Amino acid sequence: MQAIITTYISPLQDGSAQIRARCDARTIYVAYDERGSVEGNHVAAARALAEAIGWVPPYYGPMVSGTEPDASGHVMCHVFAERPRVVMSSENLMERARYLLNRVALGNAIDVTDLERWLADERHARGVTP
Repeated sequence: MQAIITTYISPLQDGSAQIRARCDARTIYVAYDERGSVEGNHVAAARALAEAIGWVPPYYGPMVSGTEPDASGHVMCHVFAERPRVVMSSENLMERARYLLNRVALGNAIDVTDLERWLADERHARGVTP
């Protein structure tokens, strides 16, 4: 996954400002919406680039954005978190957590192979190959 950098581009001769969204894979320009906020314009441009490349749910999670240190709003960086490939149901997770806590409370060691086996079972149940 690559970070997306968005940059405010001053108005051109026709008076229209733009946001440039770029990453190693591609660069696009999005018209600046004067009705929107500075951050909103940058986020919209980053999302437009992500959609153009195919970085969309369910494969990628929420976007986290930040400005450069001077917080001018002219340049922002956006990162999309990858979603985990294997998601455990809350009941299954609680059952396994209780099991591990009981083992620790009884002074027993937790074996990593137990966790690996449970993860493999979960992958198999969901039809996901590692």
